[in-house]
Amino acid sequence: MRQSYKDKTFCQIDLGLFPEMARTLALGGVGTMLYWSPWEDGFPSLYKMKIGDGFEGVTRIEDPFSVFDDVDLFIFSDNAFGGMQDHFERLGKRVWGPRFGGAIEDDKEGFEETCKEIGVPVCHREMATGITDLRKKLKNKKDVWIKVSLIRGNFETFHVDELRFAESNLEKIAHDLGPWKEKQKFIIEDTFPDSVEIAYDLWQVRGKFPKKALFGLEKKGDLYCCHTMDYAELPAQIQDLNSRFASVLEEYGAISNFPVEIRVNKKGEYVALDPCMREGHPVLSTKLLMIRNLPDVFWFGAEGECLDPEFEIDSAWGAELVISSAWVETDPKAVFVPRDLRNQVKLRYAAEVDGVPWVLPQTNAGGTLGSIVATNKSFEKCKAEIEDIEGKIRGGSVDTFPDAFHKFTKNWEKLQEFGIKNLPKIN
Repeated sequence: MRQSYKDKTFCQIDLGLFPEMARTLALGGVGTMLYWSPWEDGFPSLYKMKIGDGFEGVTRIEDPFSVFDDVDLFIFSDNAFGGMQDHFERLGKRVWGPRFGGAIEDDKEGFEETCKEIGVPVCHREMATGITDLRKKLKNKKDVWIKVSLIRGNFETFHVDELRFAESNLEKIAHDLGPWKEKQKFIIEDTFPDSVEIAYDLWQVRGKFPKKALFGLEKKGDLYCCHTMDYAELPAQIQDLNSRFASVLEEYGAISNFPVEIRVNKKGEYVALDPCMREGHPVLSTKLLMIRNLPDVFWFGAEGECLDPEFEIDSAWGAELVISSAWVETDPKAVFVPRDLRNQVKLRYAAEVDGVPWVLPQTNAGGTLGSIVATNKSFEKCKAEIEDIEGKIRGGSVDTFPDAFHKFTKNWEKLQEFGIKNLPKIN
């Protein structure tokens, strides 16, 4: 690292998903690591008030404004609080975060318009207003995706083979939207056929990108695998998109994550699907394990300098297997992990009590506990290590997706068939 942070105070502003970031930074040399996620409500919940509590080296606070004068760096790990980020920066504080650039992700209609303005290809889209209009427009469509801006708490993007198979989903959405069911705008997006999803999975600083990168594939909600790579060796499609978005990111003043889901076909054509300005799950857990200079990245990034990652292992694979349990949808769950493996099990909405990690139930958490992560020069050794750790987690049923590694291997091989260059072979 460039400098010591033992006399510095960092404060992470989060929405509950990423308390492991605070723990990693604290163990990585930050002298005072504060963590806050919103808990205020007409009827406050203990489970919201305790996220991040008890983590080694981390102090959970009740109000970021109460510690404002003491904080040297604020880290915003999600898209919210654009106004707070802007305000803190205007008051002279170092701030890592997307600022109002979170809209690049949250406003899906605006994202499409921006892509068209800067020449980034996107799939054909059609708008529908209200559930009745959505049903009408889906009657003669097959193999499309339904998206909405911002309200991920009501429903996530979902696939429609054809209308008759989607009726139960549409009924639930109509119920959940209540009196706004005929006012909500929906995006109907065509599928980009015979393609594989790829992404650049690191940061940018006001449109500047580091010289080192992580290149990865995600099996949605199941598994993420990546390899270290020189930025100049990234697939041309990623470099093209990032270069076109650089001016947009600079205009927002965004200092943040910037993976954009891209699908590429065998002709080398690509389309942009969805950007991610915040930290992501999966992906963040892998970065926390693989990169050792994150305090520097955030500190100097907040000053406008885009640092390269320093990887724990050069030319390495990283793998992150999502773990879940239906129990945590309604009740807290203890996750017993051998102490020497604790850094390889990253949990969401979590706290520690008497040294035992607990995942706390939250609205829309969907039963996800977190991830098991590993890094190694060998992909197969990453896989074996994760499977070994999975067998050592105690505390009741923990579910994973056993075929996820096989599907990743198939997609990686498909990219090689498509002519994507510089990809290491799976060994």
